[in-house]
Formats: sequence, structure tokens, C-alpha cells
Amino acid sequence: MERHILIVVAYTPKIYSGLDRYFVSLTGQLVAAGYLPVFVYGETLKYVPAIRQDLEAAGAIVENMPDAGKWRQYVALRRLYIKYKPVVVHTHFVNFLRLLTALMSFLRGIKHFTTIHSMISKYSLDEYVKKNGYIKRMLLGLYFKTLCMCSKNVFCVSQNIESDYHRWAYGNSDNAITLYLGIDATPSLHKKSKIRQALNLPQDKILLVNISAKEHLKGIDLMLKALAELKKSGYDNVMFVHIGGLRQDNEFNRRYEQSLYDLAKELNLENDVVWLGKRADINDILPAFDIYVHPSREEGFGVVLLEASVAKLPLIGAKVGGIPEIISDGENGLLFETENVNLLVKSIIEIIEDDNLRRKFSECVFERVKNIFELNAQVQKLIGLYGL
Repeated sequence: MERHILIVVAYTPKIYSGLDRYFVSLTGQLVAAGYLPVFVYGETLKYVPAIRQDLEAAGAIVENMPDAGKWRQYVALRRLYIKYKPVVVHTHFVNFLRLLTALMSFLRGIKHFTTIHSMISKYSLDEYVKKNGYIKRMLLGLYFKTLCMCSKNVFCVSQNIESDYHRWAYGNSDNAITLYLGIDATPSLHKKSKIRQALNLPQDKILLVNISAKEHLKGIDLMLKALAELKKSGYDNVMFVHIGGLRQDNEFNRRYEQSLYDLAKELNLENDVVWLGKRADINDILPAFDIYVHPSREEGFGVVLLEASVAKLPLIGAKVGGIPEIISDGENGLLFETENVNLLVKSIIEIIEDDNLRRKFSECVFERVKNIFELNAQVQKLIGLYGL
């Protein structure tokens, strides 16, 4: 009899994210351990069909459910519980679905887990009450209490998020723990020169790269401003490459995307910035670059930082969220205060100018991934916590 693990992702992806690549790797480990994962995405995977293809090739089942309509979502989930009779249910996104799957699993005697991928609120407790009222704060506390009572564990993808969770959960968080996402630490065998040639990128330039959705919180505009400052300082051999597209196609994100193109033109960077768009071959092409820069204004964790580490790219990241848990300042990369373009520029110049530092960071990022974030070790932790 097949033992199914129901993994409720419950969003409609517009890009092939680091988390989706993690799920593909996770599938192989679960299948090898004798379990059949069933990934439940939103209404469609038509925007990124490679996700379904890769998950199914690794041995998973992929299902879809409605993006909206609480009754429709309940009916869809009930059907999946009946169809697969899962031994474990693990929910990743959407607060309503976290609570619904927790209650459904509790009533059926099924182990339930959920993962928190981002900060709960940017506000302090007092600010939240002032903005939303005390009743909403009480309801939020009740939500966490119910979630914790009905779940075996609440996983947080970084220590920073775990601390935030404890802060908001009214003390009902004894089963909340940090569980890092992992990554396969096998380096790509593709050569830098051949990748650059295939991507039509110059061979003689220092290429800075960032992989992210085109969203304000990802801070891509900060990187453009930093590049302009580098040019003013005489670093004409530096280019910036961005990989990614819109994760949520809404007016706010479309305006931000257009503002990036307008800013690049305003700063005379049109020949110094390359927009590669959405790609599914991230691990294959990362060795083409020289430095990975992650200027996010908010970041729960940042799987892409691990992917860049496997490619042995020196890391530069904003000191927000879980980024400092990946980048140890001065050991495998450099941290800067978010919004501080001058510090970002200084960090980039420091790595460009110091060959020994660059080599040190290149080796240390790879060792850190192998020692802390290696996929097999993290999956074994997860399977152990599942109690399988």
C-alpha cells in the first residue's frame, strides 16, 4: 500500500523559484524512503509547466486546487484526503489553508505540519493593535493557538522567523522550530566561458547577478543605483544581470517592473544591465557569474543564496530576515544595511579589488552549504520530524 504525504503548496507560481527546486530534490529523497509525495499547487501550473514535469519525473504526484473560494478549497482538500489517505499533511502557504488542513488532519488523526516562510507582520505588537485593533490581535493569537494545538510541528525557515513567530503566538509555540530548507551541494560542471557564450554575455566583464521576483521588497532598484555609483567611480567593467519575472501579476508589481526599466534608462545603464527573465536552469547558469548580490528589503530565508553558494559565488546580502543566517559577514560574504546603497557599493568594490578575499569567500560559501544546508541532511531531519 502506498504511503502518501500530502504537501499543500497552494499557490499558482509565475516563476520557477528556489522553493520549487527544493521540492523537486525533496521528492527524490521521500520516494527513496518509500513515500509518495502529492504536491497540491494552485489552479494551474501553465505559467511554469517545468515544475510539474520535474516533480513528476522525480516520482511525485501533482494536483491542483482553486486559488480562491473557501468552500471550493475545502471541497477540493476533502477530496484529496479521501483519495490519498495521507499519513502526513504538510501545508506551506495561505493562513486559511494552514488552519483548515490543521483541523481536518486533527479530526482524522493525521500528523499535520506547516512551514512559515515569511515574517508574520512588519509591525510591532503595539503598532499592530493600534492599526488593526485589539480584537484582531486576539483573533491572531487564537489562530496560532489552534494551529499549534492541531499541528505536530510548526517549521520556520529561519531563526529570525522563529523568533517572530514566538513573539506573535501568545506563548502557544512550544512546537515551533527552525528547519532550514536544504539544497543539493553538487557543483555544476558547466564552464563559465561556455555559459556566457550561450547567454550572449561578455567574457571580459565582472558580472553581478541577482535572482528574484520583480517586486519592491526584493530591492532590485537598490542594485541599479549601486551600479550607477560604481560607474561613477570608474568601474566600467562591471555589469548587472537580473534573472526572474513577476511572481504575482498585479498593477503594483507591473508598475515596479516598469520603474526598474525607467531607472536603468535614467541612470544611463541600458548597456550595463541584462534582464534574462524567468529561467528554469538556474543551477546550470550560475557559474557564469562573479558575485551574487541579494539586496532584499525583506527575506524569510533565500534559497537562491544557497544555490549561489553551490556555484561558489561570493555573496553580498542585506542584513534582513534570514540572510545573516546564510551569510556570515566577513567569512563567506559581506552584509550591508538595507537601503544603504553606499555600503552596498563599498562591499562590491571590496570583493572586486581583493583577489584573496574573493577566493576565500568562494570556498567558504560552498563549505557552509555542505556543513549546514546540505539537502540530504535537511531532508533526513524532516523525515525524522515526520516520525516516518
